[in-house]
Amino acid sequence: MSLSINLKYFPKELPVLEVSGELEVSSTQRLEQAVESLMQEGYTQIVLSMEDVDYIDSSGLRLLLEIRRKLMDSGGKLHVMNPSPRVLRVLSITRLLNSFSIVSKDSIP
Repeated sequence: MSLSINLKYFPKELPVLEVSGELEVSSTQRLEQAVESLMQEGYTQIVLSMEDVDYIDSSGLRLLLEIRRKLMDSGGKLHVMNPSPRVLRVLSITRLLNSFSIVSKDSIP
């Protein structure tokens, strides 16, 4: 399965990238480009909706950490919305769960 990315906006024009499929070595560049594009437009708060991510490997984790760092460096924040059970499990096993702002649709800032 490939990676699919759809851009939507919530109130306050907060960009939400709906990510579905497999976030792995051959697909991370697409997500990286989507986030870079939003950052170039001036967004410092970005939401990744990950409820339909079926698989994430170490390159996907590395990208999430890199996005988080870049947004923090610009005074912003990465929010991970509704991560799938597989994503939650990987974040938990790697002890990275507390490194991210985990939100639901109702709790987006």
